[in-house]
Amino acid sequence: SGDLGDVGRHCVSLALQHPLVRRVRVITDQPAKNLFCHSDYNKCACSPTEHNLLAAKDRLQVYPVNIYHDDLLPYVAEADAIISCLGNRQPFHSDSNAYIAQTGTEQLVKAILDQPPNRRRLIALSSVGIGNDWPPLPGLREGNFLAGLFRTICWNQYQDLSGAERAVHRTWSNKQIDYVTARCVVLPDEREPQGAFRVVVQSQHNGEKQKENEEDDQQVPPPAVRAGYDYDPAIAKLDAARFLVQEAVHPTLHRQVVILGGEPSSLSNEKVAATPSLSNEMPVPVSWSADSIEDLLKTDGIDNVNDD
Repeated sequence: SGDLGDVGRHCVSLALQHPLVRRVRVITDQPAKNLFCHSDYNKCACSPTEHNLLAAKDRLQVYPVNIYHDDLLPYVAEADAIISCLGNRQPFHSDSNAYIAQTGTEQLVKAILDQPPNRRRLIALSSVGIGNDWPPLPGLREGNFLAGLFRTICWNQYQDLSGAERAVHRTWSNKQIDYVTARCVVLPDEREPQGAFRVVVQSQHNGEKQKENEEDDQQVPPPAVRAGYDYDPAIAKLDAARFLVQEAVHPTLHRQVVILGGEPSSLSNEKVAATPSLSNEMPVPVSWSADSIEDLLKTDGIDNVNDD
């Protein structure tokens, strides 16, 4: 599900190439996007052969939906697994329709709960820095950059992704949905696929009673467990999709939240001093000016964070 953004359309590509996937059903509010043309994959460092899917076109079904009004139940019926790439971390979104992660995920969860228990597998893409993962990637320049975005020009995106996670995680205590939430690191356009990824499990939801969330009176997952940086804080869009499809076809994680990182390299794993204003407290929006944001976007040459 999603609007066929960068990671979402790579998921479609990989699923159609997988020998065990009989059919791929896409629900989107942008059905006119071309999944079979390399030039329409926006910016990524994949080779054109990665997007050559014409031979599998007859196994793809694309359904236009309005996430605010349409019942998603007919579209998820009989699906063995669902991959959701709703949401984004792109700056300067002025269209309110860009913030559909929370609403869309709430609708999706509602539809999944109407399925038999053996058809409630959900793989959801999220972001580092969401929920109990704040601040994102502490001590790394990518984390400082993303934290700055989330507290200023991407505050709405942060709120939207947080609401999407809550919609999924409130089902964990009674094991209603077999889900994996993948909190992805940054997704640079120029990052070439490595054919690999690294996953760090942050929390395993084992049904034990947890403290209730005062905000929505729902149980929430256990606190995230910080791990050493044995992953790269940047990952190719195709490699991020590779993990999502793998977990959909061959489940290994159940009701878990993970950090999805890249295969370690020397490209961007340099540690820096954490921004002094950051703490383990949840973020609050701060005032910003055009000049300060321009400087932020130039930081360390990071041009793109995520085009989910």
